[in-house]
Amino acid sequence: MKAAPAARLLAAGALLSATLGACAPADPDTSDTEPPAPPVPQSFVRGTIIPGDDVRFRSCDQEGELPLRPVDLFTRNLLDELTSSGEPIYAEFMGRVGGRVPTMTITRLMHAARETHGCAGAAPDYALRAHGNEPFWSVEIRDDTAVWSTPENLDGLEFEITSREQVGNGWLLQASTGETDLGISFAGTPCRDSMADAWFGYTVQFEIDGVEYRGCGRSGRGAFR
Repeated sequence: MKAAPAARLLAAGALLSATLGACAPADPDTSDTEPPAPPVPQSFVRGTIIPGDDVRFRSCDQEGELPLRPVDLFTRNLLDELTSSGEPIYAEFMGRVGGRVPTMTITRLMHAARETHGCAGAAPDYALRAHGNEPFWSVEIRDDTAVWSTPENLDGLEFEITSREQVGNGWLLQASTGETDLGISFAGTPCRDSMADAWFGYTVQFEIDGVEYRGCGRSGRGAFR
């Protein structure tokens, strides 16, 4: 298995995340006025993004709508692209609510799509999930197992995760069946699946049986913290 391409991809994701953070507008200096407020905890959020002059968000778990604010310029550009059609978008992301006027801040997009069951579907309870097209495949990670499935093997091949390392906004995982090893990188760079017309929070790459796979990934409520 060639680990170098996956490692390079993950490193690129970490570098992009660091660069974007460095380019974000600086917070105003409040040292002469009042001490900074403690950070507001972020959590996994799912619901509907409603386009308009004032983009709003309606959570699956709560009634009412909140103004939706991106955490940085990169997320703003991504949000502008997602809402460019003017149609409501189902989304899953890490977010937080705060401010004198309660506002939802999207800190990291995990998934967004127009054609979906939306809030009518079950909330994802896996840690990480990835998929690819042509050839079609999927990998789902729960606790200490990873299951790799294809159309020829719908039940999937189960791997035991032997190590996991967070690198920037991404993850580098190692797993094994005892006979076959798997190294998979979830690089923290957004990925667009043009076939599904959907966005995902990770760009994924791995190799198994000498074949290299690339695709898009997302995390769920059971995501690693």
